[in-house]
Amino acid sequence: MTQLFSTNDDAVDLLHADHLAVKDLFAQYQQLCSAGAPCEEKRELAGRICQALSIHSQLEEEIFYPELREAIPAGALLDGCEVQHDMTADLVAQILSLGPHDDLVDARVIVLGEHVEHHVRREREELFVMARNSRLDLRAMADELNQRKSELMANWQPEKA
Repeated sequence: MTQLFSTNDDAVDLLHADHLAVKDLFAQYQQLCSAGAPCEEKRELAGRICQALSIHSQLEEEIFYPELREAIPAGALLDGCEVQHDMTADLVAQILSLGPHDDLVDARVIVLGEHVEHHVRREREELFVMARNSRLDLRAMADELNQRKSELMANWQPEKA
């Protein structure tokens, strides 16, 4: 999720690319677990996952969701997505508060991955389709997302539980 995207992409493309990047990070984490990697290595990757999810959620909550609320009749769907973001933030805070040798780190990261997979599927199959069918200027929104993303990445500080 550290890569910014070209201005040819629209907002849905950018958010989808974030989803794919996070999915890859979770797959890497699973590989580290299977290989019996050192706790410190897994902890570093867990931190990258938490950063990616925190920034992505903030982008959606600050820019994408509010503009969708004004453009399409998806209030209940957006409410559900925001609740899922709250659950993600809780799990992220729990992961960041644990020491690298804590027995629950792996379990929490795996559960977070399952939760995020469900959320991503819901956005991809429902919300992104609605956004593409709306009259929103998704290219202009992409510029706004890119600008805000670079600000958040430059200033990201993990929140601890």
